[in-house]
Parts: sequence; C-alpha cells; structure tokens
Amino acid sequence: MSDYDHKILAIALLAGTVVGLLFGILVGWVIWPVQYTNTDFVDLKPEHKDDYVVMVSAAYALDGDLEKAKTRLAKLEAGDIGQVVADLVRRYISIGVGMTDIRNLVQLADALGSSDEAMLNYIATPTPTLTPTATNTPTWTPTPTSTATPTPTDTPTLPPPTPTFTPQPPTATPTPRPPTATPRPPTATPVPQQPPAPPAAETPTAVPAAPPQAGVDYKVVTQRMLTEEENAGCRGMNLIFVTVKDIHGNPLDGVVLQFLWPEGTQEITTGEKGPGKAEWPSYGGYYIKVVGDSGGPRTSETTRWLDSKFPTVDDLMSAGYCPNRGLNWDQCMALRDIGPGQLCWGHYSYEVVFQRQW
Repeated sequence: MSDYDHKILAIALLAGTVVGLLFGILVGWVIWPVQYTNTDFVDLKPEHKDDYVVMVSAAYALDGDLEKAKTRLAKLEAGDIGQVVADLVRRYISIGVGMTDIRNLVQLADALGSSDEAMLNYIATPTPTLTPTATNTPTWTPTPTSTATPTPTDTPTLPPPTPTFTPQPPTATPTPRPPTATPRPPTATPVPQQPPAPPAAETPTAVPAAPPQAGVDYKVVTQRMLTEEENAGCRGMNLIFVTVKDIHGNPLDGVVLQFLWPEGTQEITTGEKGPGKAEWPSYGGYYIKVVGDSGGPRTSETTRWLDSKFPTVDDLMSAGYCPNRGLNWDQCMALRDIGPGQLCWGHYSYEVVFQRQW
C-alpha cells in the first residue's frame, strides 16, 4: 500500500471517529437524553434538599402531624433531622428569607426539640411583662393617718380598707371619702382597655365571653379551648376552628373573618374548610371578629384573646390539661407562666362560632 493510501485511510478513520462522537452526543443529549425517575431524596442537590425541608415544614404547619413530618425528613438520611431543620432555620434567618417559611421551620424545629430562644422569637407573640406592679401602681395622693397602708397585690381588685382616713391638705372636706377598691384616684371610674395580650394575673374564676354589643350583625356564641383528646394529643394541633351560622343555625359561606394581633391583621373567608368553616394556624394570641359577607361590610362582636402559647388558666382547667395531670389552679398557673416546655406550650387549639342575628 502506498503512502497516499495510508493518508487516505488515516483521514477516513479520523473523520469516522469525529462523526461517531457527534452522533453520540446528538442522540444522548438531544434525541434520547437521560431522564432520572424515582430518584432517592438523599441524591438531591443541597438546594433541593432545603426546598424539601421547607415543604415538609409547611405541611406540618397545616396538619400538625409530627410523625408524618419525621417520616418525610428521614428520607434525607441526614442523621439528626432536628439539627437539619434548626441549621436551615439559622441559615434562612441570616439571609432574610420570607417570614412564612421561617415560622413554619421554627415550629417544626420546636416540635423536634431543636429550637432555641432566638428562633422562638419568630413565632412568639409579644406579651406584657408579668410584673405585679405593672398595672397596680398607685396614682392617688391622699395620705392616710391609720397604721394600715393598702399595698397593691397581684389580684385585680383590692378590698377597701376600714381605718378612718384624714384628708390632706387641711383645706379638704372635713369628711373624707373612703378610697376606692383600685389604686386610681377615688373619683375616677376604672375603664377597662382591651389588652394586646393576656392579663398579668388571674383569679380562679370562669372566663367570661366578650360583653354583648347591641345592634351587631354577628355575635360570638362559642369560644372555647379544645380538650387534649380533641386536639390529637399534647403535641397535636395549634389551630383556631371558626364556624359561622345564620340565625337558624345554617352554615354561611363567604363571611370575611379578621384576625387581629399586635403586629397586624389578616382576613380569611368561610367555606374553604367546609360549609361555613375556616381554620387559622395559631402561633400566639389573636382576637377574631366578622368584618363582612356577601352583602358588604358587617358589624360583629370580638372574641376574647385566644392564645396557643399563653392561654388563660381557666381554659387549661376547663379543657382538662391541668386536672388530667393532677394539678390545681395555682400549680397550673405556675407551669403556664414558665412557658416553653411546660404542659402543651404552643399546641393549643380553639373552637369559635359566630351567629348572624337576622
């Protein structure tokens, strides 16, 4: 074979190799590309694993099923799943991810026992500092001459003292008026204000409903804490279930409910969770009222403060959380005041029913 023939053969082999490579690339990347199906979660990219954890936390915020969340997270084969969620929370907080994702992740981390105080601030509703002198500081000036001095206590009302008081200065009326039962000026009538959070102290009395308002379109007919059994256990749900009915007890869809808390308000509509029903995930305390329906704006009574972290002791007693643990009223309040880690902190649910008055 001549040199010329060798050259032709070499060129032909090289050209065939190049054409074969190009054809293989065309088939493998364009015509029949590789497609992955049923890939294990452990094989996901890190950013996709983060997205998966966020979706698991969102599902837990809705259904409160911790065992299902654990099963889903176990598919990542990451060892300590609680630490995985906690690390993702800290990373999201540092880069300023949306508050909804952070709150869902913090709630899941808390349920898994991996939360810390910095995280819990994102789901805690600010409450007033529980200092006994915060609302009981005397502001009146008459000075009694008796040996007994009224001292503010943690109880909302003070019994009137029996000693005779001598008014000051000397120009005052000869017959002094006995001081009132509250540490305000004797002539002032205490006007209750709607607090942004629960009162600083409580007494073992039944929790009253909001006072009736004349002429409103909707009234509150039920507002109660669910029992532990109704709430699917101590680490069950943290939801507020709302039902709206007409005067005959028929469910009403399309009624606009407003939830109020210190940081803002949010509105939802009945009918999304069943006839006349709506649900609200509770991450703290809220007031609720009706603001409208298909006929336009409406007036409504407002519920009392319903709190999944700092409920009233009367709610805890009537729903059985404390009696079932052998706790009396004072012991129940002591544990409630400690907060995180005590009783079923953060996992209380409520039932609320509004009824249209016409």
